[in-house]
Amino acid sequence: MVRRKGNKMQAASTFNIAIIGVGPRGLYGFERLLAQIKKRRLKQPIAIHLFNQNKFFWAGNIYRSDQPPYLIMNYANKNINI
Repeated sequence: MVRRKGNKMQAASTFNIAIIGVGPRGLYGFERLLAQIKKRRLKQPIAIHLFNQNKFFWAGNIYRSDQPPYLIMNYANKNINI
């Protein structure tokens, strides 16, 4: 992978990946990404950036752990160890 710096091309030292919205689907995407990195035995440095609209990573708005128990839809993702 190369990056342009001015008129010259440079080898990129880190591959950047962003996951936008890290609710349950973001958790699934993150897990699949890690599985593929492990499977392919990648040696290149990878920076994974996680972006979410609130502090409830992996939970999304439906599974937020701050809701009353009668509203929680499923086992809270905060209890999952990946």
